[in-house]
Amino acid sequence: MTETLMIKRLKNHDEEAFDYCYETYKNLVYFQIIKLIKNKELTEELVQDTFLKMYLNIDKFDGKYFKAWLLKIANNLAISELRKKKDEIEYNDNIICEEVISTFSHNDTLRDLKAILSSDEFIIVVYRIIYDLKTREVADAMNLPIGTVSWKYNEAIKKAKKYFKEEK
Repeated sequence: MTETLMIKRLKNHDEEAFDYCYETYKNLVYFQIIKLIKNKELTEELVQDTFLKMYLNIDKFDGKYFKAWLLKIANNLAISELRKKKDEIEYNDNIICEEVISTFSHNDTLRDLKAILSSDEFIIVVYRIIYDLKTREVADAMNLPIGTVSWKYNEAIKKAKKYFKEEK
């Protein structure tokens, strides 16, 4: 199902389209939230809340950059939760890397990238390569200018090329 068709069907409250949307984007939304919350249980709860809020507000979607819009919902819910429960949340700073890495088959490559890249560079690479987001969508998700995202992505690719070339 194309994204356009999925959105059209979501606006008609099609449950099959909702299931498709959830399965397609749940890992992306999870990543967006876990990088802020750093708590697995709360992240899982907020993923559910994100998709519910998306479904209830799909008529407000303007037709551009669905993934960025969905991530903005996730981001806003996570920030709101952080404000409410900041003293109650148990943070795990290593969870971002481990949660993302455990989901994909190229675990060692991702671990290597995490070791050589800055946190922002790693997150940008994950968004661009793993989740196939456009630069504009990454910029929106990270609340950064497009130029900064492009520059950090290019720097990350240079570091990765150099690292993997030296590894051979």
